[in-house]
Amino acid sequence: MLLLLSLLLPPSGALRLAPTARTDRRRLVTAGLAAATLPSPMSAEQHVIDLNLRRRDAMTYGSTALLPGDFYFLYNVVPPRKFSPANVVQQPQWNAFGSCVENSCTYVPISQRYAAYAKYSARLSYGLRSFQEIRQAIERADWEAVRRAVSRDVDGSNRPAPAVDALLKAGLLASQMLVSPNNLREKKEAALANFYVNEVTFALELLEKAAAEGDVTEAQLAWDFGKDSWNSYLTVVNRAIVPKVGEKFQQISP
Repeated sequence: MLLLLSLLLPPSGALRLAPTARTDRRRLVTAGLAAATLPSPMSAEQHVIDLNLRRRDAMTYGSTALLPGDFYFLYNVVPPRKFSPANVVQQPQWNAFGSCVENSCTYVPISQRYAAYAKYSARLSYGLRSFQEIRQAIERADWEAVRRAVSRDVDGSNRPAPAVDALLKAGLLASQMLVSPNNLREKKEAALANFYVNEVTFALELLEKAAAEGDVTEAQLAWDFGKDSWNSYLTVVNRAIVPKVGEKFQQISP
């Protein structure tokens, strides 16, 4: 009987090594789950979206941002990449125009807006044109031109390039165009404008890095992100520009 059993049963080692159907299925499922959790290559569109949705820490971000006290720092909410008046209706938390917009508490006098426009519009417009021209430099793979266009010190005299100089001018313009002297606490609209200026700052840093590496793809992605950030800023600021103040700023294209 013992001899018969020894002939019928496989060696004990074979019992441990021979896979069962259940084991096979378990291995296949495990392999499938592992493959499903592997990061898939991101498309260019997904990569662009991730720039807006990148991880931020409000306190750290606020201490390093070019313009402190922006919308994200104050409310811990990331506004949309492309801001439009429709966003205010669809998402009340992005209401940049204040809770008392129906009365005069947020009204900014024409004289104040005109003075701010007269002081900063020319430098801002110059910077916007300079940023627009970076796109052609990227297409030519002229990395020296890109580097100079985003430099904070063009010639060693602490003079920033026009595209960089425009950042502070944009912040100063927003603070005077969008904050009422009758209600200095209501700065939601200016904070939103400053958020987009800080986003442009981030885009210029990415452009500087892409130029150093000669990376066309990353440079184009960074420029597109900067374009959308500038256009969102202009959407906010242009609301305050009426004919008695001046001409509205043209959006960057394409």
